[in-house]
Amino acid sequence: MGTYTRRCFNDACDHYLESTTLDYERCPKCGAATVPTLVISHIEKEAANAPNRRVEDHIVYGGYARYFACRHAYDCYLLGNYRPECEEKVLRVECLTILKTNQEAILDRVDRILEILDQTDPPHQP
Repeated sequence: MGTYTRRCFNDACDHYLESTTLDYERCPKCGAATVPTLVISHIEKEAANAPNRRVEDHIVYGGYARYFACRHAYDCYLLGNYRPECEEKVLRVECLTILKTNQEAILDRVDRILEILDQTDPPHQP
């Protein structure tokens, strides 16, 4: 077992630290999630080779998921809403942004499913 360089995901901190684990670890400076740079490189390489955007998203979200306490933290990071408090699973006003975005995506999927069902539903015989 060696040491691994980890990057803090709090943009205001952007601290790099050395660690002996690849598991979940918070930044000692600010408390935000940290991810080993080795893992970041691997995720980026795998995502770049993905055959389509859906697979790319799956690789990226799956790769980062284990390094954040909140399941929505990476989404919030992409939106610029990530804070160290996300690791404490504290509900903040900013949390509502990602929940609303997820709700809208689910409703869009339901609408598409209903449209498909309407198109494939045979006419009813009296």
